[in-house]
Amino acid sequence: MLPEQTGECESVSMGNVERPDETREDCFDGAGACFFSNVEDELPSSLVWDAMRCWRTALDDGAGVQPRLYRALASYECEMLAPVFDSLMNICEWASERPIVVGRGRPPSADERLLLDLLIEPKLAEKRLPCANEVAHVLRCALHSMRIMLKLTLTKGR
Repeated sequence: MLPEQTGECESVSMGNVERPDETREDCFDGAGACFFSNVEDELPSSLVWDAMRCWRTALDDGAGVQPRLYRALASYECEMLAPVFDSLMNICEWASERPIVVGRGRPPSADERLLLDLLIEPKLAEKRLPCANEVAHVLRCALHSMRIMLKLTLTKGR
């Protein structure tokens, strides 16, 4: 069952700036300037992989996912991302129509590489996942939300 598309993510709005997300895939600061175009340079892949592996393990163990994510993300000083990662991972499973597969050590699993690719370029969701357009839209919104939260969390104190 698909949720109704409400259009809540149809545009990225910060301050007085309105930009349809179909025309621009970047996140914007209050002045409308792109602040996350070089995400691959700023995003530690280990943070994503550790969070994915923690989420999968907690879910499979029947444990509280967010408390475990909170503790796992503490070493990156990104504890506040626990609910964001939890939500994103649930949406990823919904979009991929199967459980997310995580690796152990190196190399990362195909799903871990895919999520990193999607965080770098959210519009790949429609091309790389077997889901309906409405589901891909929800996933893109979640990816944009995660990008914003990662940027805010990783740049605090700089």
